[in-house]
Amino acid sequence: MTHPCSELSEAADPHGSNLAADPVPDLSNQPLKEGECRRVCFMLNLGGGSRYGHSLYEVKTKGGKILGKGGEFLEPVSKLFDTSNPHVRQDHILAATRFNSRTKLYMLQYEGYSNCSTRKNYSYQAHTFDIMTRELKPFKPPEQHKTAALLISAYGKLYHLAQPSAFEYGMPDPAFEVYDPHAGSWKRCSPFPRYGNKDWSSSNIRGHAICYGCILVSVDEPPESPLWVYHVTLDKWSEVKIPIKEDSDYIYYTFAGKAVVIDDTIYAISGIEEVITFSLMMKQMADGSIEYSVNKPRQLHGLRTCFFMDSDCYKRSECLVHLGGLNFCLLQSIMKYYNRQRVWITTFDIIYKEGKRRIRTLDTTMREIDINCLGRFRIESGFTLECEEEREIVSTSSMMQPTDDPRLCKLQQAVNDKIRKQIRRRRQKTSKPRSRKLALLGNLFRPCREPKFGVY
Repeated sequence: MTHPCSELSEAADPHGSNLAADPVPDLSNQPLKEGECRRVCFMLNLGGGSRYGHSLYEVKTKGGKILGKGGEFLEPVSKLFDTSNPHVRQDHILAATRFNSRTKLYMLQYEGYSNCSTRKNYSYQAHTFDIMTRELKPFKPPEQHKTAALLISAYGKLYHLAQPSAFEYGMPDPAFEVYDPHAGSWKRCSPFPRYGNKDWSSSNIRGHAICYGCILVSVDEPPESPLWVYHVTLDKWSEVKIPIKEDSDYIYYTFAGKAVVIDDTIYAISGIEEVITFSLMMKQMADGSIEYSVNKPRQLHGLRTCFFMDSDCYKRSECLVHLGGLNFCLLQSIMKYYNRQRVWITTFDIIYKEGKRRIRTLDTTMREIDINCLGRFRIESGFTLECEEEREIVSTSSMMQPTDDPRLCKLQQAVNDKIRKQIRRRRQKTSKPRSRKLALLGNLFRPCREPKFGVY
């Protein structure tokens, strides 16, 4: 018999939350109330040529409304290992996640693919960064250097997982390690089953979810199933069965970034850039093993955002952030080679209408970030200081959103009108210069008229 994983999570999850005493209360299962504030932090990876840098930014919301003026510049909360520092390699890569505290980042700074830097080589430095006090402290780094890897916090442990594509630059051993903060040491874990496989050399783990004593990972461009499960207690990997008819259907089951798990439902950004929900199921086999499967992801309709696709965009990056309860914040950006780059911010919640889940947009706006000629950036990750991330969230009755209040219909209509105006303004700004250019080009390349012959 197949069950949702949460029904068996008590046996599969012996680890409790290891969070230290935080100055910020945990509001993960509390919905946003009128006038209640949340602090949304997100990390950017800035890169241009061989230069890289990481910065932490912050946006505040109040009752779902985004504070501040639309279009204004955001200043970084902190520049993490700024490349202007002579002790930091220009081509360094930073892997970071919150761990052991809602206000503390655990970070691994190590050299990138290029080894051309002339700066001091502090390869594979490990630090903790307190967001509130700005205090930076070292901690013990992993045993093995990994050119590209994920840093995942789950059930009181810190996991460091090498990307399958990293094996092109040499096979690290161990390729998967776990850090125990109590012992202050790293221990090797069972490696991902497809390490070293040539068919997986171009694949990367794009997303993950912490659920029911397991780490669910999503792989892009896989030759087979894109979803795999690592059981933290059994130290065992399992392939997730997916109900597909053709290999091209795999894209509908991939997701990016850190997903949010509430009860039996996983909320994530899909591989086709939509907000989706699905569930992870498990089946106890006769030999005692566990078979994992997922149902077909369902797109959530109703999202209204002022996100605008420019014709000269380079690459899109997105991040889904949990605000507590069934409230979320969506961060979006497009890589462009300019001195500044935009970030679109949209807050929304999940409501039930006619027995179906759908999105109700609360607010949407745009901010700009000065990238100081670094080239472009992508959104690496995001989180809310008031919400825990290391395990799935158990819902309460107060998380249910009302759907029949006529005031909510007026609020939704006001948000839709605001979005339409912003998009109309943006299109007018981009279309006017373009039409002028076309008119000038038309005058330049207009064919000469032949003289008309006749009686004058």
